[in-house]
Parts: sequence; structure tokens; C-alpha cells
Amino acid sequence: MIGWSYLDKRRAAIAALQDYAAMKKILAIQGVEEGTGAEMMARSFDKIDVLQQRYKQAREFMDWFEPAWCYLDDTEQLVLKEFYMRDSLRSGATARLQIKLGYSERNVDRIRSRSLGKLAKLLYGE
Repeated sequence: MIGWSYLDKRRAAIAALQDYAAMKKILAIQGVEEGTGAEMMARSFDKIDVLQQRYKQAREFMDWFEPAWCYLDDTEQLVLKEFYMRDSLRSGATARLQIKLGYSERNVDRIRSRSLGKLAKLLYGE
């Protein structure tokens, strides 16, 4: 599809990293609520439809995202988590990683850039 060539794949990969926790939470909540389907139907058919749609979206997201995520090594995952998947996002990520990994600021930034590029490529292709 021609549209893929105009997508900012790195920015899209960052958005996917930031959505990961929310999608995982939806699956966990849905798994708990699924067992009480009869009670939920009695309360609201609309709520069931919304939950089912959210669950389907989260499941599709995980089926798409997790294989790419698992392809990254532990260091790449750690760096991307620190920069893009924490509540504080980038605030202090470099310093925390310098301490954890024993790398210079330049090396941490190089790993971040390379890992993000690799994830973007895995998710969206060339």
C-alpha cells in the first residue's frame, strides 16, 4: 500500500510502545469480566459491545506488537521501556540507563535510536 511509505514509522513505533500497557490492561480486565457475561448482559448490551470491541482491538494489537517486541534483545527492550513505556517517559531515562547499564550517555542514545529503528522496521517493514 502506497500509504505506508508516508508513515513516520519511528513516531508510530513510539505510539505503539506507549499503547502497550493500556492494551495489556484491557486484556486483563476483559479476562476478569468475561466470566460474568450473563450479569453484564442484564446491565447493558452497549457496555458488552464496547468491551468486546476494546478486547478485540487489544488482542489484535498484541498479536501485531508482541512478536516484534520479543525479537528485540533484553537491552533493547530495557532502553525502549525506560524511554517510552514509563509514566515519566523520557524524564531521567538516560541517567537511569547509564547507571543500570554502565554506558555513556552517547552509547545509551545510540542504543535507543538503533532499537527504535529496529522496532519500527519490525512493525512496519522497510
